[in-house]
Amino acid sequence: MIEEFVRPTGKTFFGKTCGFAVRSFLAVLFLAIFSGCAKNKVEEAFKGGISPERANRVIGEYCQGCHVHKSFDPYLHIPRVRKLYNRAVFKETKECRVCHYIEKDWMYNRHKRRTRMPEDAAGESPESQAGNRADTAEATAAGE
Repeated sequence: MIEEFVRPTGKTFFGKTCGFAVRSFLAVLFLAIFSGCAKNKVEEAFKGGISPERANRVIGEYCQGCHVHKSFDPYLHIPRVRKLYNRAVFKETKECRVCHYIEKDWMYNRHKRRTRMPEDAAGESPESQAGNRADTAEATAAGE
């Protein structure tokens, strides 16, 4: 009689929850693997890990995912914007990542999109500009 109370259906409580736990773990693992692929491709494009043509396409699609840049045309953007810059590296570029970059927000697993504006890029190299542009944006947001 006690056995009937402990195992009324012939399955233990652990057996039922174990199946649910395994299925849940596999679902979370599946989502984690495939949700990271798009961001990895974007990060690789900004780092220069793929060809410039493909990187421009990936970056353009990434920017068009934003509501502000929904109607953005990346193929017309580079020739038009090059004229605004004074330094040769910006005037002669064919890659989006020279003027644009992303910063990883590890806390929320998101990217912050950044741009080296013509006035910011007047006398500095693109590598040193990344930190300065972020500081300027934060100071502006703070009202300084």
